[in-house]
Amino acid sequence: MLSIETMHDALETAIERAKRNDDIADLRELQHLAGYLMRPAAMKDDKETEKRFRILAASAANIRETIMRRRGDD
Repeated sequence: MLSIETMHDALETAIERAKRNDDIADLRELQHLAGYLMRPAAMKDDKETEKRFRILAASAANIRETIMRRRGDD
């Protein structure tokens, strides 16, 4: 069974890999996935877990925007 920690670490690793590969499609998907994982935490009032996934979602979005700006894809 996957733990929250395992899911968080896997997402963090996937975001770093997508960043290295300039994969904006993967970053968007990972951003959405982190956002979806925030929902159950919010529903259970688990602020710490919600925040951890919110930070991952924001990180993926920020990296994606940086890549797009660099490419001129605004």
